[in-house]
Amino acid sequence: MADPPPASASPSLEQLMAAIRQAQQLLHAAAPLDDGPAQDAQRRAASLALDEAMRRGQPLRLADVDVFSLRPPWTSLRPAAASRRAAGHDVPSRRAALCAARPAAARLLRFIDCRGAAHEPYRRLTRARQLPWAEAGVGACVGAVRAARRAAGGVAPRVLVAEGSLGAEAAAAAAAGGAVTVCEPNAFARRALREVAEAAGVGPRVRVVDASMVAHCEAEAREARRLPDVVVLAPLVDEAAIGRSLLPAVEALRRWRGAMDGDATQPVVCSVPQRVSVWGSLANMSAGVIHGVDLGTLDAARWTPYPLPWAAEREEGAKLISPFEELFAFDLDVNLPAGDLDIASGEPAATREVSFSSSSRAIHEANEATGVRDGRRWALCNAVVLHTAVHFQQHGTSGEAGGRGDTPSRVRAPQRRSVLFLEAFPVEPHAPTTLSAAHNCHRIWLVPTVRATLRPPPSWGRLLLQHWHFAMLKDTPRNDAYAAALRRAAEARVARAARGGERCLAIDVGAGSGLLSLMLAQAVDQVCGSAGGVIAGVEIVRSVSEIARRVVEANGCSSRVEIVCADLQLLCKEAERRPDFEMKSSLMVAELMDTGGLGEGLLPLAARASESGLLGPSSQLIPCRLRVWAMLVELRACGTGLDSAELMPSSIGGVSLEPWLRYHHMKSYSSIDLPSAHYTPLSHEWLAVDVTLGDAVPPTSVIRVPITWHGTLNAIVWVWEVDLDHSGAPPLTNAPRAPKTHWRQATQLFDNLRIVGTGMSVCIEVYPFEGRELKFQLREETSGAKPPRSERPHEGWFAAHPPTETPFYQEADFACDSMSCESATIPDIELPKRTVATVPSCCMRGGCRDCVSRSREAFPFRLRRIRPPVPSVRLSADAAWLKALHKSTQGVEEFEINPRNSFESMQLCDAALDIAAQPSMLGVDPMDAYQAVRLYYAN
Repeated sequence: MADPPPASASPSLEQLMAAIRQAQQLLHAAAPLDDGPAQDAQRRAASLALDEAMRRGQPLRLADVDVFSLRPPWTSLRPAAASRRAAGHDVPSRRAALCAARPAAARLLRFIDCRGAAHEPYRRLTRARQLPWAEAGVGACVGAVRAARRAAGGVAPRVLVAEGSLGAEAAAAAAAGGAVTVCEPNAFARRALREVAEAAGVGPRVRVVDASMVAHCEAEAREARRLPDVVVLAPLVDEAAIGRSLLPAVEALRRWRGAMDGDATQPVVCSVPQRVSVWGSLANMSAGVIHGVDLGTLDAARWTPYPLPWAAEREEGAKLISPFEELFAFDLDVNLPAGDLDIASGEPAATREVSFSSSSRAIHEANEATGVRDGRRWALCNAVVLHTAVHFQQHGTSGEAGGRGDTPSRVRAPQRRSVLFLEAFPVEPHAPTTLSAAHNCHRIWLVPTVRATLRPPPSWGRLLLQHWHFAMLKDTPRNDAYAAALRRAAEARVARAARGGERCLAIDVGAGSGLLSLMLAQAVDQVCGSAGGVIAGVEIVRSVSEIARRVVEANGCSSRVEIVCADLQLLCKEAERRPDFEMKSSLMVAELMDTGGLGEGLLPLAARASESGLLGPSSQLIPCRLRVWAMLVELRACGTGLDSAELMPSSIGGVSLEPWLRYHHMKSYSSIDLPSAHYTPLSHEWLAVDVTLGDAVPPTSVIRVPITWHGTLNAIVWVWEVDLDHSGAPPLTNAPRAPKTHWRQATQLFDNLRIVGTGMSVCIEVYPFEGRELKFQLREETSGAKPPRSERPHEGWFAAHPPTETPFYQEADFACDSMSCESATIPDIELPKRTVATVPSCCMRGGCRDCVSRSREAFPFRLRRIRPPVPSVRLSADAAWLKALHKSTQGVEEFEINPRNSFESMQLCDAALDIAAQPSMLGVDPMDAYQAVRLYYAN
């Protein structure tokens, strides 16, 4: 890579720093939508000056240099600019054009290709199986094949399936009498597709080719081959509709059709699906106000370059403030003439103005959901939630998957919807809000009017918080439990700090956005005003600590809360070395629980802080105690669109997808949504770990667990609970029996299956690996095994199906004109019907005990059903795939994508944003492109 150009003169250090400060001021003054060539030149000059100053030994102080302002910001204008920059007819030419404009893009693309090749198979299983139209697509494919076979007098129709499928469409089409060709450029996916067809008994009728559909169609057209009778395009449809090269594939098919116009024997091609439409709704996805702490500053760090599928209205906390409006509709009929889409052009294929409307009720509910209660008559909009409606032709009638109107009952509501983040702007009731919507052949984007957007902070689009952080902040049980514990701690700690003269009142480990630190500061202020000491929020990730610092400043608590970007281990070493270390405290607050309870190092960090003297002998820790409850289970099925835990064989349309599990490597445990899983408890819940924080990590133990029900033991499930203090308040837990939190439940599959029955016992080794990860192992009967210290019956919360987003179109939600009208009264939430039933455990989802009455949600299917068998053997991971996966994790050093200086960092950031702005255009999966952005914006 070429080094940055040298400066023409040798300015002094004072001139260099003055140039950096001047460039920062200009960059801060520019609005994100105004970012352009002038700002690029300022960033370039400032980064070169900064590198030169550091080369000369100038110390870098945060007060002088805001290094984050030198990052190019993400804006909603970048997709159009990136489209023009990477214009070209095919992926190689587009990549060449981008690399000519952004030389650093070449290294990033090599890294992304390596990562995508390894991650694609398992990622596809977790994505494609959960699409709401997956089952309907298989059924529509079978119907189209049967209709084509009847039209051809019984001759086997030719079926062409696009890349990105799991093999269900191909196997079903072959079983219906079709001769199937599947396009697939990924080597591991090709192997899985062949195995799916062979397992379904149709291997000889399914051919898998190493090509994308576009490349295959071009090759077939050159050879003047016969057109297929049925074209399956459903695998190219994603939650953002056209982001997987759907339109280029349709255009390639139309050009193939046009090349064969003189041949009267060519068939009328049936497209599956026939039409796709994309709808959008304005949404408020602000972090808002939580327990009196204004987290609106975090909104500047909430963005994605491409609309990615999240649980928008559930875990992400989105509040829709307008009805869904149609943005674009795409006719996928390949019998139409070619030429409607200019694939080579970087300009949008279509642009239109879309008007959205809202009501006073929607505005009020959005403000209530984000904690805004100042009576404002407008709501903040910072996102558009997208909905994709897929239309199939079935037996002469139009079936619509997820669209407006009569939706077939077998098409479920989506568990996730794509979210497109925008620069924030206000939405007023009864006043139309107009956005500019555009699309090229590869994606859709929207742009708010410049004059409508609010003035964002300078950090907009330059810092990135991962989406799970916002789900955590919206966790009401978590926030309420900590708020109560911090209020109790404030009363006790303030008096002690005043007597002992402690400068540091408390240490918040893993401070994140600073919420707990600010909640404690508020609690202290309520007790004694400003007499308390300083609260130190310790955060190891540099960008997150910078965001926390800005949140603290926005809440006016800079004198009370100090954000420290450091590793707690280093602070402990400093406390050991210096008896007068100013950060010693008598209170440590931490929220470091993951799904498994130990994953973020809560136990060893607390023990190290106590051992080093950073915390005194009588210090208080919040939480103070952790318990882990485990349960042996027969796990038959799990994995939803929300947890993506594809651990057990699954199916679509009756076609088994088990071969895809060869491309899943579970190092230890996975997060599952236990209420949505199919399992049978084989034991009571038993206490696996019980430890007081600050004590040493518990050693390995062997527990003899009594079996309470017969079945095949293949997994262990566990939940945790923490006592935040010794007040006797209910513990905070991720157990299904408690109020739902953002944490799910943890499970680990055993390597060997074991048939067990009532009256037996099983020895389980419990190994808290370095205090950061629980590992369980089946052991043979041993004399050293001990019975569980405590047991309790399993009380599951049984869901009929995984939670979903709201229905696509509910006009009544937005119909009322004001909050004063009678129809504006917020109705009671309609809860699922609950019944009490007595059923045997082998017939119930969730594993209810036999002959036990239990309140549960009513099931949409019959209660008595055959208990499905447990897989007899676990498939071993593919060796070649494991090697590729390992190589992809070592890519930062191998592909030289770690920036050496500020100038190179700016170049890599620009390249990452342009790739992520138009991933499909460059043959890149959106998630791989997003990972490249995270390398530079989330660290």
